[in-house]
Amino acid sequence: MNQNILQLNNEIKDYSKRLEYKTNQKRDLQSELERNRDLYEKKNLDMAKMLMAIDNLYSKCGEGVVRIKHNHEEFAEEI
Repeated sequence: MNQNILQLNNEIKDYSKRLEYKTNQKRDLQSELERNRDLYEKKNLDMAKMLMAIDNLYSKCGEGVVRIKHNHEEFAEEI
């Protein structure tokens, strides 16, 4: 009977160690997931900012082309 109790206590210790290991593993994976989410959100925000900047530059270039064309037409009319 004592031997059986000892064996069961050893099993309980083993299962406790496994549980602790798995709990730590879960915590580490959750931390990694959170870091990856933060990184994804930052990169997504950076991409949105770049696209807005590109749109802004494209718009300014378009306005500049219209202005140049208009100035060229005015100059051509004066000649």
